[in-house]
Amino acid sequence: MNPKQQALHKAKARLLTRRDHYICHALYMVSQHHPDLAPACAELRWQIEHELGDHDTLSQWVSASGYPGIMESPMYDSDFPRLARLAWIDKLLANEATIT
Repeated sequence: MNPKQQALHKAKARLLTRRDHYICHALYMVSQHHPDLAPACAELRWQIEHELGDHDTLSQWVSASGYPGIMESPMYDSDFPRLARLAWIDKLLANEATIT
């Protein structure tokens, strides 16, 4: 497992256990607890920020992408934002698995 994959697994664990709510903060905390993964965490945070563009959070990006309020809508499970972030981590892990 490469350092980015290790960092993503540790960040995912933080979201699963609700120690963090946002991917970038989870990665920051991983970098604090595992300094050897700090460069990978920084690169992943940059990648996420780049993908979000002008938006600070996944919720803002989703809203600006044509689904305003979906992340906060009562018709969706209140856990929907966390599940969306976990799915994004899974996407990042899948992308990392294809890099040789």
